[in-house]
Amino acid sequence: MPYQIGRAPGPGSEPPVCFLRSLGLVLLSARVLASYAIEIAWWKELGQFRTWLSLLYYSMAPLTAATLLAFATLW
Repeated sequence: MPYQIGRAPGPGSEPPVCFLRSLGLVLLSARVLASYAIEIAWWKELGQFRTWLSLLYYSMAPLTAATLLAFATLW
């Protein structure tokens, strides 16, 4: 029974893990990014972009502050 020596796995034998993770991250975040892009365009069309920024800030600031406080406390 003859044995065949196969090619050793090298750097080009399979896609890099970093590329696959990046692609997955882009695909998962595409819906959120598209939603924000549409929302920004709509608020700009109304001439109320600064109002949207204020709404975004007032909704994100408490969450960010609580996250930083919890991180500092648990560190």
